[in-house]
Amino acid sequence: MRAFRMSVLSICVALLPFLALADDWNYISPAADSAFRTQSLILPLSETAPEDVDAKEIAAPGIRFGQFRFGSFDSGRVAVAVIPQKDSPPQLYVDSNRDRKLAAKERQSAAENTW
Repeated sequence: MRAFRMSVLSICVALLPFLALADDWNYISPAADSAFRTQSLILPLSETAPEDVDAKEIAAPGIRFGQFRFGSFDSGRVAVAVIPQKDSPPQLYVDSNRDRKLAAKERQSAAENTW
């Protein structure tokens, strides 16, 4: 067991110079016909906004909130809000500047439930 721990430790030490370059990595989206392409993101929604999100400006009946992390593991989360509409696609708000405030100007244009 001790030899195994030493092997893992030596591998980690050997990788340190490469881990230092991690900020320079780029994400490349797989081609549309690739088996590795993800078709959708499941985003759980809640009736309450995350406690650090200000959504007073877009308050509406039936509003639902979610958030996701886009980027590195320590990137700020992106808050979203969805407001269902009776005869049109839902309204979608995305905190694209990650200031944790959902504002009216952050409403996304929709066409048949696609934004």
